[in-house]
Amino acid sequence: MRNGDRTLAYIKARLLLEHPFFGSVASSIRMEPDSTVQGFSFSHGVLRYDPLFVAQSPLNQCTYELAREILRSALAHWNRRGSRDRRLWSLASEIVTGVILQESGLASGIPSVPYSRIYSGMSVEEVYSELWKMSGNAGTGFRCSGEDNLSIIESADRISASTGIRKEIILEAMNSTRESDSQGLYSPKMREILASARLVETMAGKRSLPASLFIGGGRMPIIPWERLLDPFLVPAPGIPSLRRFNRKYLDSGLYLPYKRNMVARAVVVMDVSASISPETAGQFWEEIASLGSGLNPGDEVEYIQADADAVHREMLSCQNRVPEKIRHGNGGTDFTTLFRALSADVDGRPVFILTDGRAIFPDKEPAFPLICISTDLPAPYGINYSYGDFA
Repeated sequence: MRNGDRTLAYIKARLLLEHPFFGSVASSIRMEPDSTVQGFSFSHGVLRYDPLFVAQSPLNQCTYELAREILRSALAHWNRRGSRDRRLWSLASEIVTGVILQESGLASGIPSVPYSRIYSGMSVEEVYSELWKMSGNAGTGFRCSGEDNLSIIESADRISASTGIRKEIILEAMNSTRESDSQGLYSPKMREILASARLVETMAGKRSLPASLFIGGGRMPIIPWERLLDPFLVPAPGIPSLRRFNRKYLDSGLYLPYKRNMVARAVVVMDVSASISPETAGQFWEEIASLGSGLNPGDEVEYIQADADAVHREMLSCQNRVPEKIRHGNGGTDFTTLFRALSADVDGRPVFILTDGRAIFPDKEPAFPLICISTDLPAPYGINYSYGDFA
């Protein structure tokens, strides 16, 4: 029987040479033996592994499982599920992970990978939407899970017939109860590890799909927050951490390069009404997450999800960079009540709205600066941008 520690050291060395992004992450995170886990399990910044599994499994299987666990945490799919069907979301997550690992050459010889070429380059939200349609459902895809075993089998049959993925693999993924650490990518330590891994891969002259993912999900955030916030920065004397800013991770997007002694104070509103599709809601969330991940000390961004009223409010800052998961609203969008509340407490801060524009706006232009980023219709006043303009 192989020695587990030596096997892991060999795998990490091979990954560094052939897949620098995965190898750098695997070499940077803390690993601990734990016979109670199945293969590998990442939680609270520690990757736990079953020593017997590492010692007895074929090297390609062990390498694949390690890379899959790293990718699960980096993509943070479960943090974006919201009220979508758990089983189909689990399958969509496994498919996206399998596609990336297959096309990276890390799933060679692994028979249980839920891979289908039709999903190449797609986000988990996009794959979920396709699976929802294949399973015989209609509508947005937001609902509570509660189907019986017969409907699960019927859904698996339909999806297998459409994708070519074996039914037993689909059922295994749908029934998985493993939800990766929701704080995986977003803890400061993990962000630093991923930033370093991207740098290692660049220095090695390679470029993989996982390294190109900023927040995760297959599509890069495209809103240039630095440029949009720049006219609204306010002086912040007495914040030495800005003057002593470490530029080591600037190119990897770890921080927004704001002007010296200036900070961002803003409000970002995400339209979560029924007219916003699951795919658009997921992309809006990624845009706000990319803003949150780049906040500097002193920056404060209030994050609001709204339809006819604010359904969720929280403050993003250097200490709390991760926006809450999407709480999909109902009905149409009416910003009248929200604008009235914001007029009373934003104190001159700019308000950015991510919407499809299919909303009721107050007749009177608000006193605060309004920047509308729309996928469809513009706001009747303020600064308007088409979301597609940033692509």
